[in-house]
Amino acid sequence: MIIGYLDTNTKNISLNEQRDILGQYAIAHKCSIDIFLEHNNILNILDNIQSSDCTLLLANAVCLGNSLLNVKEKLNLILRKVSKIVLISENIELSQSSKSQILMEGLELSIQIRNSLISITTKKALAAKKVTAKSAERKTRNKKRILDGKNDEIILRKLKGETNAHIAAALGVHEVTLYTYMRQNPELKNKLREAVNG
Repeated sequence: MIIGYLDTNTKNISLNEQRDILGQYAIAHKCSIDIFLEHNNILNILDNIQSSDCTLLLANAVCLGNSLLNVKEKLNLILRKVSKIVLISENIELSQSSKSQILMEGLELSIQIRNSLISITTKKALAAKKVTAKSAERKTRNKKRILDGKNDEIILRKLKGETNAHIAAALGVHEVTLYTYMRQNPELKNKLREAVNG
């Protein structure tokens, strides 16, 4: 018995495209598909399969899931129920043979390699982000240090009526940096208050 599985999950290609792929396979291999089963989860059709001596045709591996781990787990479960699985787009035929077992072990190995690569990539990205954050922090601290010792100049310019934007431009910093420096510097605040009131 040959069963054609049509995946109704929207992440896969359309049902018509899947039906075309299955039909082309049947023509090329001079066989006929006895029944088409539609569902969005292939595991839900396994109860409908009465005989273990059947072939399950799938248009592609996406029918099995969207990750290598999903594909591997579902292949293992399905192979317990059917004698053969054909992933047409990937040109893979699996049965309960030693070749299929080798392929499954290869799939497991590729999952482990992918997880290792993701882990290494994540660690490198986090380390790079940490360095970038420290670099940005240093630049910010250096800008504020540029203003150290400029309290008298800031006070004089404020007394002349210059805006923060003009003072910041004259000192070579952004207006926000000047504002933050003035807000976080109690000595400057007090001197400015005394100069305005005095």
